[in-house]
Amino acid sequence: MKQGEKGVSLQEQYVSIETYAVRHELTISQWFEERETAAKRGRPVFDRMMTLLRQEKAAGVVIHKIDRSARNLRDWSDLGEVIDSGIEVHFANESLDLNSRGGRLSADIQAVVAADFIRNLRDETIKGMRGRYRQGLFPLPAPIGYLDQGGGQPKCIDPVQGPMVRRMFELYASARYGHNELADIMYDLGLRTKRGRRVGKSTFAWMLANPFYYGIIRLKSTGQLFEGRHQPLISHTLFKAAREVSAQRLNKRAVKHDFTFRRSVRCGMCGYNLTGERVKGIIYYRCHTSTCPTNAIRDDHLKATVLETLSRLEMPESEHRFLLAVLDDISREAQQQRNELIQSMQATLGSVQERMSRLADAYLDGILNREVLQDKQKALLEERKGIQDRLELAQQRQNLISEKLKEFIDFAVSVKAVFETSAPSFQQQLLRRVALRVTVTNRVADVVLHKPYELFASRPPVQTKTNNGVGLRGRHPLNVVGVGGDAMNIERHPSDRSIASSDDRNGCPSQSGVKTAKQLLLEIGTVLLIIPTQH
Repeated sequence: MKQGEKGVSLQEQYVSIETYAVRHELTISQWFEERETAAKRGRPVFDRMMTLLRQEKAAGVVIHKIDRSARNLRDWSDLGEVIDSGIEVHFANESLDLNSRGGRLSADIQAVVAADFIRNLRDETIKGMRGRYRQGLFPLPAPIGYLDQGGGQPKCIDPVQGPMVRRMFELYASARYGHNELADIMYDLGLRTKRGRRVGKSTFAWMLANPFYYGIIRLKSTGQLFEGRHQPLISHTLFKAAREVSAQRLNKRAVKHDFTFRRSVRCGMCGYNLTGERVKGIIYYRCHTSTCPTNAIRDDHLKATVLETLSRLEMPESEHRFLLAVLDDISREAQQQRNELIQSMQATLGSVQERMSRLADAYLDGILNREVLQDKQKALLEERKGIQDRLELAQQRQNLISEKLKEFIDFAVSVKAVFETSAPSFQQQLLRRVALRVTVTNRVADVVLHKPYELFASRPPVQTKTNNGVGLRGRHPLNVVGVGGDAMNIERHPSDRSIASSDDRNGCPSQSGVKTAKQLLLEIGTVLLIIPTQH
């Protein structure tokens, strides 16, 4: 038997064993070449050889050296049992008589020394690796999406595979793809393993749970976390979103009928989903709870109610332009607030760093044990990473609220038209994005919008200029008192507040109107920032 060994080639071991066999007139019937380390059990080639020896398929075995046969005492014990049963065991590089007491003792001592050498080597290796972890370095091969740069250097982002890994996290965090679907998509995009093979489902699951991609190195044996010196490939926020999707994922069932309101409409009486059915070419949604009195509702009636609700989001072009102008004002005024926020987060970041230093001192002073230290370090590392992500976001995306609000307004004013012309599958997506819930009670549908859309739909009416004077887009009754010259005198309903009322007959927005519009948009913007995944 021979084993791969650094510094001693397999060919040299082969020659040594063959020379020993010729010198002692032994015939070799079969060769065994073991690639696994002798420091641990479970070596497949060694186990197969031992099985054949126990079955007396051969009279004995020639091994290169004692430490090639076993560096763990359990394997050496198994080899001793074979020797005691009468099987000849020879070592090509040791002149030992294993049938004598002195020879066995010498061999046992060498085996114990080899096992101790391995234990010491393992301890030193672990010590060295932990040192690398504390330095923020990953001493193992780089994961997919990163490249090795040599010893003592942090991993660098792979310019080809790195963006694909980032895209993988983004797609999975959207909750639209499972591991198998994602594997197909990423294979088509060109994502490969280090050996150029397809990335499998289990590898995807491991990648999605690996904090290395957002800048944290995890020690697998203990779960301890260290801050890495490598450049993060994704943000901590994106990593958490992907983990939440993984935790909440449910098995998807095949869709037999792709109705517009499938699994989107609940019974107002019992709270269960209404089931879509096609009867004589007409789609109905009915409750199948036996004790529920709710009647069925037709698809076209339900769709009419949804369209009526979505129409509340529409606005004329003049109002659209006015709100976009208000957004520009909001962006300028928010600049100072953002600077103050950045300063506050930098101060908080310094406080977390100080707490980590005090934590290390408490451990060294014996106040905390290792388990408590690791738990608190993990919490502080994640807190610091979250602050760093928010700080980077605040610094890089100065106009985040304005951008989200502009995107929101453009989508809201057009969603009704898009809904009317879209396929059922896309209508489902639009409805989930806009509506918090849709219920049916006694054939009457009720659509409740998500908070930002409800705020937008309930906005005060906007006054706009017309050829003859001033007109008003509103939802409250108006009393026309009279018409004089170029202007119309209008008596408003008490609850009718215009967010762009005119100061003069030229139709310029008043200060109070602009202020009301800003308050509305900032309230919507705050909601959008709190729950960005829904909108």
